[in-house]
Amino acid sequence: MSSLRSTGEKRIGTATGPMSVLARVRSRPPGTYRGHMAKPRLFAYAFALLVVAFAVAGGILASEVPDMAGFFAAAVLLGLCSVALGLLVAYRRPHNVVGPLLVVVGGSPIWTAFNDTYVAVVEARPGLLPVWDWYVGISPGTWMLLYIPAALLMLYFPDGRLPGPRWRWVVYGFVAVPVLFAFAASADPEPFPPPFQDVPHLVTLRGPALTVVGVVGVALLPVFLGLLIASVAAMVVRYRRATDDVRRAQVKWFNRLRGFGFLT
Repeated sequence: MSSLRSTGEKRIGTATGPMSVLARVRSRPPGTYRGHMAKPRLFAYAFALLVVAFAVAGGILASEVPDMAGFFAAAVLLGLCSVALGLLVAYRRPHNVVGPLLVVVGGSPIWTAFNDTYVAVVEARPGLLPVWDWYVGISPGTWMLLYIPAALLMLYFPDGRLPGPRWRWVVYGFVAVPVLFAFAASADPEPFPPPFQDVPHLVTLRGPALTVVGVVGVALLPVFLGLLIASVAAMVVRYRRATDDVRRAQVKWFNRLRGFGFLT
């Protein structure tokens, strides 16, 4: 029995060296199991389902106003191209945030077309759809959200990381500025455009408070423009820092596609 035990110990020692079997098991890096899904990939799939839901719902609404059908179909076609590309990136690079950002970029035109189609249906078929006061109330300041996905994509492309630690302040700005601007825009006492002219405002301010909030809202516009310029500058920084031809080519082609996206 002792000879068998010594023989087994020698075999284990030969196979593992000075490292024990338990140490070898614990040395496995976290997140390598097949059952564990990376968060960026999970967000990409969730955003894609949400975009598809908006596309289907918008298609149903567009059937009520045939004049909007062509516009909505073009927006869906344009958006789904970016969504499909984002899903491909999420599948091939599950830990890269570029995948979900591409999905959200594709959702922007679909969301815009859905909103316009919803307004057209409410105007053409009164009473067919519910009118949510909160949705109408925040709508004047939500246009900034259309630019944020593309701006964040420019900040994180192509490796899913910011160009440097200081660029985090640009990301923080893209979170804070739209929220503050949405509040300022919702405090505007002017009636909403038809067919929502009778909808009450969510925020009601008077006197000096209204003046201060209005000044802050106007002051946020150049700040937001500066954030957009900073996101473009991030691509310039990446191009100049690139040490290989592949990275330079990625940034160059992305800049060309970005210009096409802004035109569309």
